[in-house]
Amino acid sequence: MNKKNNDALRATYPDYANDLERLKAYNAEHSDNALTGEKARYHNKYQGQPEDYQKHIATYGENYKYVTPANKQGFHSEFIINDKTNNLVSQWNAYEIYENGIVNSDSNKQYTKEEQIQLVDGNSVNFAESAGGWNHHTEFDSNPVSKYDPEVRKKIGKEWKSPVTGKGKESAPHYFDTDKSEKDANERLKND
Repeated sequence: MNKKNNDALRATYPDYANDLERLKAYNAEHSDNALTGEKARYHNKYQGQPEDYQKHIATYGENYKYVTPANKQGFHSEFIINDKTNNLVSQWNAYEIYENGIVNSDSNKQYTKEEQIQLVDGNSVNFAESAGGWNHHTEFDSNPVSKYDPEVRKKIGKEWKSPVTGKGKESAPHYFDTDKSEKDANERLKND
């Protein structure tokens, strides 16, 4: 589904310089159904030790998350945009896709670090509703994805870590400020 969303965004706004500009154009046309910024901790993974996190962000950029409003069933789409390229971060940027539509997601292929980032930090379609103490997100999003995710994402994902959040962790070298992430994402989405 997220490949279709990516393709639709680019096909609808082909004349824009990058995907962030396309999201802004979408919002300008659909203010009643506009995307909003959201915290993006799970979309800013790194490799190595906690001390390597800031170096990773300085080299590859920070990723920002934009979500569609959840529909009545709680589903929403995510678009992850990298701040250095202003383009989508998506597993579909890493796979080889043949003319006949077949996708090569070979888990034995040697993926570059840039391709691995696309695989582990990319966008998705989520079920985000939580009601009555029962977390629908886990049942409808996290658990099925872990079962049906391509083998290559499972294999490569083991080598990547998410930064930390929470009280008392602000001084950690791999601390991720979720409030700042959401605020910055919304600032970047504004038309100048």
